[in-house]
Parts: sequence; C-alpha cells; structure tokens
Amino acid sequence: MNGDSLEKLFNYYTLKVAKGHRTITEYYLSVNEKCYELLSRDNEMSELLNKEGSDELCESYPYKIAYPTHIKNYPSLVSSCKDHRLRNRFPVPVVFYKDKYVCRSSTIRNYLKDEEYECDCKTLKSLSISSIFNFMIEKNRDKEEYKATTESVKKEHYPDLHQFLMPYPGVKFFIQYKRNNYRADSLFYNYDHPRNKVQLTIPIDFENVKQYHVLPIIEITGLYLRTMLRVLANPMQNKHSSIVLHCLSGWYSDQNKACTTTIIRVSKYYPCFFLFLYQGNIQSTNKEYT
Repeated sequence: MNGDSLEKLFNYYTLKVAKGHRTITEYYLSVNEKCYELLSRDNEMSELLNKEGSDELCESYPYKIAYPTHIKNYPSLVSSCKDHRLRNRFPVPVVFYKDKYVCRSSTIRNYLKDEEYECDCKTLKSLSISSIFNFMIEKNRDKEEYKATTESVKKEHYPDLHQFLMPYPGVKFFIQYKRNNYRADSLFYNYDHPRNKVQLTIPIDFENVKQYHVLPIIEITGLYLRTMLRVLANPMQNKHSSIVLHCLSGWYSDQNKACTTTIIRVSKYYPCFFLFLYQGNIQSTNKEYT
C-alpha cells in the first residue's frame, strides 16, 4: 500500500463511512474483503453479513463482519441483542492476541428489561470478555436517541466483569491539538468541568493515578494504553480473557477508540513497541508517571 492508496482510503472513510453513508460500492467491498483477509491471518474466521435494508445489523459496521469460527452462537446472539447497545454497535472482535480478543462496541442503552441486559451479557461472554474499558465521561445520557448508561451503573447485570472507568475526551476536543501547533505534551483536558461525572477507576494495583486530572492528555493516553496492554499480557481471570473498549455511541467520539485499537495492533506485531508502551517509556514531563 502506497501513499496514494492510503490517502484514498482515509478520504473515503472520512467522507463516507464515518458519517454513516455506508454505500456498498465495488471499492467499499474490496477494502472490506482485504480487512477480512487480514483478520483471518490471526484466527480461523467466519463471516457475518451486515446487509442493507431489513436485514441490516448496524448501519455503521462493515458489510462483512469477521468473527471467530469456534463461537458458533455469535450470529444468533448478535441478531437477538443488536438493539441493546447504542446505534446497534454490538461487541465485535478487531484484534486477536494469544487467543484473546480486543473488541469494540458502543455503550448499553438505558431502560432495558432484565432479560435484555442478560442477552447482552451473553454476547460479551461468548467472546470471553472479562474486562470492560469504558472511556465515557458521563454515567448516563438522556437526550433524544442517546438514552444510554454504562455497565458500571448497571453492574448488577454484569457481576463478573472488571470495570475500568477511563474518562477520555471525544474527538472534538482534539481540534485543540491543531490549535496547539500539534503539540500534545502541553495539551490539557478540563476534567473539573461539571459535565465530567466519571472518576478514573482501575481495579488493579498499577500506577499512581490520583492526580490524573492535572496531567497532559499525552500522559493520560499513555497511562490508559499501558493499563490495557498489561491486562492483555497478564489476564485478570484466565489466559483466554478478552477485553472490550467503548465510549458513548461509537460514533464521532469513537475515533479515539479506533486509534487505541490500532496502537494495540501495532504492539502485537512489533513486540519492541509493546514493551515501549508497557514499560511507560513515553514522552513525559512528570517522572512519577513514567
């Protein structure tokens, strides 16, 4: 892949797919097929077709969704539970590492019935998910189509899952990155804003995170990545424990999650980069957090 093809791909995603205009074109299908092929190199995969019209599972997901072949009940679970998460963005595995999956989704809808939460939980368990990394800065959202909550609020329905609450700004915040002359080491997010209702919660002994809200965003990003990589390298329950990452809707604010999973994928194929992040050797202005 050269620079021109990358530019074409990024432009297509930015102008079409990322804005919900999932038009099935020949180019779209070729990209989708290539992604499926690459995922199949990591694991034996089966395809779940996300057709347009009445059979559509999620308007912003690919036409062909890859899932591990050995999870026989995944298609039926998705069909039954796809409406239980915002914008129907149900958990999908996107990175495979030593029989573990890094999955993506949106958060759960609010006001579900008990059996609907149970169905959603079964989908997570089918992927062997034991830890949830939640990047939302709010516990609930009650505006229009965004009637949503989190697994930490409804924890009685998710008793076996480790909840990592990692409040992180949405994509609109990073306009400031450009305004800041593309310098991340002096870019700060206002965690003291009244809208931010979530406190950083990491259910393992790791780094001193009490003062996270005064750190530049690059150090917070490094802290979050190191935590996720540590859980992947040393699962909290068993060697097959997987993780899921989500923010609110899995829409525009979902871009930071896409970047996170991309870095995890790079870490998988380049162990030196994995150690680089895992050991905390990132650009930092505070030695206590490196």
